[in-house]
Amino acid sequence: MVPGPFCTFQGLLLTAGDLAAAIWTFVVTISTFLLLAGGTNVRDWVARKSAEGKGRWCIVAVGWFFIAFAGLFGLIFVQPLHPERGNFCISRRKSRSNRR
Repeated sequence: MVPGPFCTFQGLLLTAGDLAAAIWTFVVTISTFLLLAGGTNVRDWVARKSAEGKGRWCIVAVGWFFIAFAGLFGLIFVQPLHPERGNFCISRRKSRSNRR
């Protein structure tokens, strides 16, 4: 397997997807906890904020921007600073021969 643009794109999607799943699971967990365990005032506030206004769209946009930035972080900063660490795709033959 030779590193290339397809492997880089696949690595980017895997990184962003894993992070997105973790972040949005956390957001849903917090929202559910506030709705179930919060008092009447907290429930009303969460229901009101999640159903109206531009603030919720700003939070979603910031969340996706962070996820995209975190996925690109390795390509932008880590890869140029540490090229010896290789690309996303590394040949199994190469990695096994490096261990010996």
